[in-house]
Formats: sequence, C-alpha cells, structure tokens
Amino acid sequence: MKHKFNRNHFLALTVIATPLFSSALPATAQKTPAGKRSVKGGSWIDLQASTDKLQYQEGETIKVTLKATNIQEKDAYLKFSSGQRFDFSVYKVGDKEPVYTWSANKSFTMMMSTVKLKMAERETYNAEIGDEMGPLKPGNYRLKPRLANSTNIRGLTIDFTVVPKVAATDKRATLVAKTNKSVYKVGEDVKVDFTLTNNPSKATTYNFRSGQNYDVFVKNAAGESVWNWSANMRFIMISRPITLAAGEKRNFSVQWSGQALPDHEITPGKYTVQAVYASDPEIYAPPITIEIR
Repeated sequence: MKHKFNRNHFLALTVIATPLFSSALPATAQKTPAGKRSVKGGSWIDLQASTDKLQYQEGETIKVTLKATNIQEKDAYLKFSSGQRFDFSVYKVGDKEPVYTWSANKSFTMMMSTVKLKMAERETYNAEIGDEMGPLKPGNYRLKPRLANSTNIRGLTIDFTVVPKVAATDKRATLVAKTNKSVYKVGEDVKVDFTLTNNPSKATTYNFRSGQNYDVFVKNAAGESVWNWSANMRFIMISRPITLAAGEKRNFSVQWSGQALPDHEITPGKYTVQAVYASDPEIYAPPITIEIR
C-alpha cells in the first residue's frame, strides 16, 4: 500500500508484511514524527524505525514500525526476491551478536517482485518483537532495521529499555522526576530534579555495580538516545551496597546543556527525559515529555 507523503501533514497508513505460515498483526494507523534523517550520503530511500514506547516491563509486547520513503526526485524501485519486505535485529547494548532477529523461524514465499515508489511516496510496515528466540531480559537494547530488498537498505539504530516486571504489591522504592519547564529553546539548559523514596515500611539495601548512583537519558521522537548524563564520565568499578531507612528520601539534580552527544543533533520537536537510579536492578522514573522549539 502506498500514499503521498506531505512533509507538513501526513497520515501514516500502515502496511502489514505477513510472512507465510505466520499470523498477521492487526493494522494500525499512527502519526510518527519523521525524526532525524535515517540515511547516509547517496541513499535514495529514507528508512525510519520506531518503537511504540521507550521503556517496557519484562514480557510486555514491543511494537515496531518501519517506514521507507523515496527521497529522490524521481521514481524509486525496490526489488525483492521473496515475500519478505523488511527485517530487524535486536542487540543488547555493547554486544556484537543479536539476541533477536525478526525473520528468524519465519518462512516467506520465494517470488521475485518490484515495488515502485514515486517521489515522496512511502511504505509502512508494522511488526512485534516476539519471544521465539527467548524473552528479552531487563537491560538496554539497540534495534537495527533494514529492508530485505536487493541492496539491503539500512536505517539508523534506535534504543529501548526493558525493566523488571514489578508486582502491584511490591512497595520497593519509587523514583519521581520533574523538569524545571516543559518547553525550551534549542540550546537552552534543562534542569532535571528527581527523588528516590524508599519502601515506607522497612529498610532496604540497594546494590550497585560501580560508583555510579544515577543517570538521566534524553531521547528524541525516533527513540534515539541523544544525550545522557554519564556519557563522558568514568566510575570506579566496584560492587557496593547502600542501605536506606524505611521511607528515606534521596534527592538528585542534573542539568543538561541542551547539546547533543557526537553524531546526534538537537532540532525542534518533542523529547523524552528519563531519570534512572543505577542500582541492580535499576529503578526508572516515569518518562517526562518536553518540547524544544
């Protein structure tokens, strides 16, 4: 399915690529910010990938959307050797081997086909990360997308996090964060204050794997981490415990200069700010959405 892409207002029409012998996902229509251009010099297809959230509880469904847009000033032709239109692999951040590949254990019709995209036309594919290669354990993950055409067009990676599933009756510490404003100018300082409140009924010991106690992440609308507080810091690598009394609170504050890490840029749009208490397991504050104009 194809449709015209207007750079100011568009309706994302979802196309489901259904592999042979596998069940189709329900079609959804959604609006997703274009985000950072996801092609390298010379490529004629812009491939964007996104997840429906930045953080998931262990076992929660992770929805993935891929969008391929013709950005050259003439028709583009995508040649496929099977019914497979796309693929993506998921890596634990820092690892070289994937823990999940979408096409693994799927079968596709072996048939040559060509998809024509007129100038600014787009194809959209929806998928879910399943557990056929085993469930994703808590941690930070990186998704690498590609088209399954003859030239294997690739998009920029996106990051997401899986956290331990917490039972409703678990009264472990909670982490709450806030920013000093909700709307900022490009390059303006962003102050993030966050408070850890321990279990109100008993003392709790938290274990750490290094000298780092906390972190703050900023992600763009495409799910890419454009800044985090600890990026250029070094911490002593030693296991250590910290015990908090019942109901004890710890306050933290971080200031972001509004500048991105290398290879990223800050452009007007919406961003997600999330504070993390770096214990093992980590404790995450609910994400905060800010706007940069």
